[in-house]
This record gives sequence, structure tokens and C-alpha cells, in this order.
Amino acid sequence: EACHNSTHAILPSREARDNMQTIALQGYAGTITECTVCHGLTVPAGQGPHGMACALSADVDADGDVDVTDIQLEAGGWLVQPVNSIYDQNRDGVVDIRDIMLVARSFGAVCAT
Repeated sequence: EACHNSTHAILPSREARDNMQTIALQGYAGTITECTVCHGLTVPAGQGPHGMACALSADVDADGDVDVTDIQLEAGGWLVQPVNSIYDQNRDGVVDIRDIMLVARSFGAVCAT
């Protein structure tokens, strides 16, 4: 559980030091929910920690991989109001270049079957 923090971890935390690992791994404070952050581009097959199925937040079209279509869809959400949470990758309340870069950084990630 070192990768995903403790079973009952609630992130982001008000304590800045508690967020250091998640910021280093995924670029923002918050619970690690994307397997590729720790496991590279190919996600381990089967159920993940706590029975969680494979989920790639950068897989905007939810087809099991992160490809050009996901980057295009993400770019389409740029600066649109109201913000659609699907496109707000870093959960800061705005869809901007940082969100597009998070999707682009995950390019090639797939959910193993």
C-alpha cells in the first residue's frame, strides 16, 4: 500500500507534508486513483487495490486507453464554462493547459484485460 497510501487515507490533506507523495507522483494533491502513476504505462490485470477496477482518469472517452482522441476531447473542454469535471484532471476548478498536459503525459496508457 505504499503506492496508494493507507487503506483509509483521505487525501488531499490539510497537512502539506501529507501531500508530498501524491504531488510527486501525479502532479497534484489527492488520492492516487490512476494505476499508471505507480505502475508505468501498462496497468496490472484484474482488480486493483480495494477491489477497484482499472480506471484511467486521462481516458476521457472511457475506451480503456489514452490516445489522440482523449487529448483532442480534453482540449475541447479548455476554458469552457461551466467546467465539466471529466476534463478537470487536476481538480482545480478550471480546465486549462495543465489538464491537457496531464492527459498527454498518460498517452499510451492502457487498462490490461
